[in-house]
Amino acid sequence: MKIALLAACIALLPIGHASADEPATELASPLRAQRAGPPPAHPSDFHLDLGATTLLPLVLGGSIALEVPGHIVIHTAGGVISSAYVDTINSVGVGWGVYDQSSAQLVSSLLNDATFLELGIGIRPAGTPGIELTVSYVLLWSQRMLDMSQLGGVGHYGLDLTIDAIHGELAWQSEPIDHVYFRIALGWAQSFNHGVSLAGSGDAATQAAMHASADALNALVGRYAFGPTLGATMGARF
Repeated sequence: MKIALLAACIALLPIGHASADEPATELASPLRAQRAGPPPAHPSDFHLDLGATTLLPLVLGGSIALEVPGHIVIHTAGGVISSAYVDTINSVGVGWGVYDQSSAQLVSSLLNDATFLELGIGIRPAGTPGIELTVSYVLLWSQRMLDMSQLGGVGHYGLDLTIDAIHGELAWQSEPIDHVYFRIALGWAQSFNHGVSLAGSGDAATQAAMHASADALNALVGRYAFGPTLGATMGARF
């Protein structure tokens, strides 16, 4: 009889142990989940930056940049060549003896109200805030009527100017306020192709003067179409 009772007690032990553990496990799981809280939120890997920009010493305009996974940045910018900027360039150029007043008039004739377009790609390794390295293709062009009296001639001729350049920048972008960003950049722009042509009617002497002016403009662009840049952009970040 004693042996039978002992065997019955041993047989009941595993069942009692399992039934004691199961409620504890069921109670512990919700408690652990509650203590752990919701999973952390992950910031979006995509950001869109819309801003107003200036590129000294030439451009006033706007920019659009898209940051994609991997912190790759695709950006485009457009604007116009400010006549105030051109006047400043000429003041410095003439004042420092880089070129004379006649060349300054040529620069004004070429660049005033010209159009600027930039398309580039870069990387911002740490995201925003952080350093950004970019390289861009730049197209600067102007198609308008030119008063030849500015060049010592007579009448008005059609000006067709194009400058192709590569623009590299080292930039810093920050987000001092949520959804508001600021970007400042040091760069270098280098022309690799350019063309200046003048078109108009007139006698042989007038045509000769027009071609001489076009040659002078081409020489001026080839000599000075490169240099350092300082950019600043502020806008909204989404």
